[in-house]
Amino acid sequence: MKKSCIKGLISLLCNAAAAALTVMCVVGFFTKGGQGNMEVVGFSAFRYFTVDSNVLAALSAIFALPWSFRTMLGGNRAMKRRVLIFKYVGTCATTLTMLTVIFFLGPKLGYGEMFAGNNLYMHLITPVLMLISLVCAENKGNIAFRETLYGLIPTVIYGAVYAAEVLILKNWEDFYGFNAGGKWYIFFPVMLAAAYLICVIIRTLHRVSCGMR
Repeated sequence: MKKSCIKGLISLLCNAAAAALTVMCVVGFFTKGGQGNMEVVGFSAFRYFTVDSNVLAALSAIFALPWSFRTMLGGNRAMKRRVLIFKYVGTCATTLTMLTVIFFLGPKLGYGEMFAGNNLYMHLITPVLMLISLVCAENKGNIAFRETLYGLIPTVIYGAVYAAEVLILKNWEDFYGFNAGGKWYIFFPVMLAAAYLICVIIRTLHRVSCGMR
């Protein structure tokens, strides 16, 4: 089997799995409720960046599936640019979710809650699948440096909503602890900077995989 066909197969399997796992997890919130640090039922699940980022990633994975299938069958065309950027944005979002869990929420709330039940898929497995497919298999086409800003859009939008709901409207509890000690003005810029660093790193990994400098 040609190398490109193998990459197409990897992309197909990762994208299909990411989409299927996300559907399973979202449906789970409506049928049995969330687990671990997200013990909510129904539409309340969408207050979590974890869920939103996974849904975004799943949609981008679905859009990438036609390219995956064609490449697996021997096609040699690069992924459509808008699909590549969409996949990149979804990957950046779920990578931020995964790293926030590993380095911030896990040590603070306990890894047991972070990886309980379906959380394991949303906090770890789907983000890894997205990274593998984008960096290792969908490594055709250039992501321009200015386009790293697109990867920041989900974080900016969610951050604005979270700040409004927690700090202004007080409809949500501060479940991420970003306002601990009233220091939201420190946590929010740090998270934004971390999110952008992730965007830059993923773009760099993709370019290296494409053979670009």
